[in-house]
Amino acid sequence: MDVILEAIKFNHDPNSATRDAFNIRRNETEPVTLPEWRRGISITPEDSPAAYARDEIAQNAITIRAKFTCTDKTVTKVSVRALDGRLNPLRSGHGGRFSRFALKLLRPFLRRVLSVNVLGKVLMTDVPLTQGQSEFVEFKLKDVTISKAGVSVSDIIWCWQFSLDSHKWTDFATSNPTQHRIYTVLKMPTRPWQPNSSDSSNTQQPWTEVLDYACHWAASSQLPDEAATRVTRKVYELGATILEYDGPGSGSSHYTFPDTINFDCSRFLERLRGEEGNGKFVNCTDCATVVSSFSNIVGCDLWQSEMGYNFVTNPIQKIGPPSWIPDQFLFHDVAWNDGCTKNDPLFDACLRVDGDSDPTQQPPARPLLAVNLRLGGPTEMQYHFRLAAPTPQGARCAANPTTRLRRIIGAPVLITRIISRELRNALLELYDFKTWENVERAEQHLFIHKHLLSSTKIPGWQPFRIRWLKTEDGLPAALESFWRGVKKTNRAVLRVNAYKCNSAAAASAFLLRLLGGIQLTHMKRQEHFTIEDQQAVPIGDVAFAGPQEMILLFARGNFVILIRNVGPELAGVSEFAHQFDINLQVKPDYQNSRGFYKIDLFSLCADEFHVNDEVPLKAAVPNPLDREVSYKFFSSCGQVSFQNDQLFYRPASIGLQELTVFAVDVNDTTWFQELSLLVT
Repeated sequence: MDVILEAIKFNHDPNSATRDAFNIRRNETEPVTLPEWRRGISITPEDSPAAYARDEIAQNAITIRAKFTCTDKTVTKVSVRALDGRLNPLRSGHGGRFSRFALKLLRPFLRRVLSVNVLGKVLMTDVPLTQGQSEFVEFKLKDVTISKAGVSVSDIIWCWQFSLDSHKWTDFATSNPTQHRIYTVLKMPTRPWQPNSSDSSNTQQPWTEVLDYACHWAASSQLPDEAATRVTRKVYELGATILEYDGPGSGSSHYTFPDTINFDCSRFLERLRGEEGNGKFVNCTDCATVVSSFSNIVGCDLWQSEMGYNFVTNPIQKIGPPSWIPDQFLFHDVAWNDGCTKNDPLFDACLRVDGDSDPTQQPPARPLLAVNLRLGGPTEMQYHFRLAAPTPQGARCAANPTTRLRRIIGAPVLITRIISRELRNALLELYDFKTWENVERAEQHLFIHKHLLSSTKIPGWQPFRIRWLKTEDGLPAALESFWRGVKKTNRAVLRVNAYKCNSAAAASAFLLRLLGGIQLTHMKRQEHFTIEDQQAVPIGDVAFAGPQEMILLFARGNFVILIRNVGPELAGVSEFAHQFDINLQVKPDYQNSRGFYKIDLFSLCADEFHVNDEVPLKAAVPNPLDREVSYKFFSSCGQVSFQNDQLFYRPASIGLQELTVFAVDVNDTTWFQELSLLVT
């Protein structure tokens, strides 16, 4: 006769974590299937994960539920238990050579040298059977050491046994022993994690792929500040091999989506595993988001919050590069406790400061990573004193609690961030927005609708990892793509974020918002760029570039394009940006070429046309094109916009005006229409 273990539920009550495990998932796309252990499916420890919160468990007895079958269908009850597989190897199979006497002598030694089994052993429980089958039966655990372990991740082994008389025990012959990956945290994970959600489709449930790192980084921590300190140090230490501050990109963010409150955690985990992810570069926002998100999953309660704006630093050592140099920050993001005020402790994995009495000197006498350190004021010898250089005008490195947030894990929908009044004022002044807010556009005003950017071709470059990103209402449609050089000698990789706004004016405003996410103040407006073998050429209607043009941000018509280096080698991006801009603004030569088809696509809905009127562009019904197309509108002195699911044309001057519309499909088949209106 044999008794067979069919399944184990660690999280058998999804609505509570006081006696069992809390709700988790594996990653952004994969939930943890319940029961966590299933015969024939759960082979390795990571196949059977469970997570426990120390403070929620407290002194309560932890329980699991398990289900069994028996080969003898006449048996109506068996007693079942499970022993610590490290201290009690099976008497058959891999542990057959150990006698009970030898094990008794070795156990004290094994307890000292082997990793702790935080769940101890499964106490004997009677299992009722009906025709050889049981329901899920509840078992209590004994010798649980979660409170002693603090933050931990470990693999446990249980050797299962059954008995008919509670005295003579027999090892299960099938699927025995069982192995399980167990995570222990200090408290239930806090936002953005949602361990109280029992919805298996909720991507904000704690991820085991994050717990694998966070529990290792914060191992043995007994207090939240201790755990956050250890996580901060580990993230900063990644600068030796995995991460580097994005100096070439003027301090651009790569693992938080531009102008959103989303954390691209899946790509960051790829980077931790030795894959490319979004590249090696990070800025302060990335570091603050990683520290707070990875700390909060083990029971801390941190936020990401800004200080600023537009201030010069003392000599600092950013993550990755060994040099100590001062810089100028538009803002600085850190992981922050409580209210994120100057009196609350913060944790900064982005940079080290000088910890001595004179942080203005170089090199520093006492390198200091800010962990559990207050911001304080300019003279308090806290973080403000060490980070921001003293100025006659006073410090501009003030806490701004209105910016505190916890970024959403993953990218189910991109949600725009709220820019503080202080940051907006700093942006308006620093980048002189009024001089280009309504900059004179190209000779032919351009508006692009439903553009098929995924078909864009750039000579010498090959796109990969193209994804449209879902955005909330009010945020421009977003397309992200990565590009690598076709030549083997070109090891540069470029990341392109393209945004389709509803008008040219909206594109200018959104470009300013994107500048507000770039930490360093190195971006400068340029009207012309020197392209290889050509004279200086314009890029976009308005463009900003960093030093040596390693990053470039421009608006063309109603599109905004951000191009950055993310590869192992760096390349100037002006040539690439110029070609991309040409693709956006090129006007098909329909008057001198074949393969163009004239068609009625839209009509202007108005009896009279006046300057600055919003004239609806009514689409033809039924649609004469039965396929997905991209529209390009070219006007001589007016602007097309898209508002409330409706296209409009706004004339800009009196007289006869022409509007040309092109519709292009993925095969470059092109249709066109010419519209005329007399504006009075």
